[in-house]
Amino acid sequence: LIGWLIVLSAYLSMTLFDGYLQHDLQSRKELAQKLYHEESDLAVSSIEDVRTQLQSNPRMEELLSVPSPFKMHRSEFDYINKEILQGNLSQGYEYLFNAYNQSGENMIYECYTPMSYYEEQKRKSDTISGNVFFDPIKNVYLTSWIYESPTQELGPFTIFLEQYPSDVAASQTTG
Repeated sequence: LIGWLIVLSAYLSMTLFDGYLQHDLQSRKELAQKLYHEESDLAVSSIEDVRTQLQSNPRMEELLSVPSPFKMHRSEFDYINKEILQGNLSQGYEYLFNAYNQSGENMIYECYTPMSYYEEQKRKSDTISGNVFFDPIKNVYLTSWIYESPTQELGPFTIFLEQYPSDVAASQTTG
């Protein structure tokens, strides 16, 4: 009788534990599906358009013309590029710009995001097209380019552009 009780107890324990594991696995799958975002062609197109407009914008030279060791204040940086962003903000995206000189120093005053942060983001993200990267968990797109400035001895500059959906941008604190 004691032997049968031990066998029955072991069977019930294994059955309950297996049920718990199945439930836990299902819960984790559902959570992963909620956290994972599919890439959007509209978002990729939007960040590529903004990058193209910024690359050809004559005000980029003005932005990066602040003499060393001074830096551009973020409000001035955003103001210079406001006309480019206005058309893209209506699509539900917000942007964060950062510029770094050739030694990796941020060119924006009171911006404490190191260049290594963006390099790590690029490494962790999926490559979409060319120089556009997508983090499906954070739902953030990232692109960068080198800006050559003929008047600045600190150039070339590396510009990073992050694109967040408006609802994600409110919860982000980078920059």
